[in-house]
Amino acid sequence: MEGDLKTLTDKLTLIKENQNYSQRTIIDEIMDEMSSMSAQDMTTLASVREFKEAEAGYNQMFMAFLLDKFKGEFIRTNPGKQAADNLLSIIKQAKELIIKKNKMEFEDYVNNKEAFAKWKESINNKEDNG
Repeated sequence: MEGDLKTLTDKLTLIKENQNYSQRTIIDEIMDEMSSMSAQDMTTLASVREFKEAEAGYNQMFMAFLLDKFKGEFIRTNPGKQAADNLLSIIKQAKELIIKKNKMEFEDYVNNKEAFAKWKESINNKEDNG
């Protein structure tokens, strides 16, 4: 009887552990993996390109999620309103400058393209006549 009780207790413990494990989130697993690494291992991991890309992607998606979820609330706070006003002001100022700069660069490209074509044609003409 005592053996049966121990077996039953062991089975219940195992079931409970499995339930707890199945309720764990992927964040729990990430934290477990990271916390089992030494400082040197963490430094090495941080230098791995794939890890950097995966972490950056996760962080970008997380920030986008937070922004989407809380942007209305954030903008209603004084710091949120000030930050949004500042961002809008910078965008408006930069937009004019960017448009002018890109237009100048395009015109420069077109002019240089035409000058290059003329130069190339003159070189070809010299070779044909030479």
